Amino acid sequence: MILVRDIVPVFRQQAQVQPITCLLIHIDLTVIPDFHWDEKIHGTVEAFHILVEGVDSKIVLFHDTFVLRQCYTEDEHNVTITSPMFELVPPNYYISVVSDHWLHAETCLPISFKHLILPEKFPPPMSLLNLRPLCKGLSFCST
Repeated sequence: MILVRDIVPVFRQQAQVQPITCLLIHIDLTVIPDFHWDEKIHGTVEAFHILVEGVDSKIVLFHDTFVLRQCYTEDEHNVTITSPMFELVPPNYYISVVSDHWLHAETCLPISFKHLILPEKFPPPMSLLNLRPLCKGLSFCST
């Protein structure tokens, strides 16, 4: 017997975070469908939105559309996300997978930055000094 709660599209999520720079992170998101697909109800495809939101959920840092086809409901799906990081590292971000058609069909995964080590911010390069070019005095340089 299939219950109503089994047909509402929800997902299990796993994520791995790697820093790229001190202001940019790379997230490998694995999305696993966790519902029973019924072609009479879902059709052949379902659209979802993947959102990365800041700690207060006021800022959307990343958005992408994810289309799930009926033949891939048993598979894991990998999504690569590149998201900005703020100067003051927040405690976490939230990754949500939200159905485009179903109300309250949303899965949220908090990503903690408690143990994230960001690369150091390099100082800006020095300005060039006003020096004479070396080639004028060297015999092997053509001018």
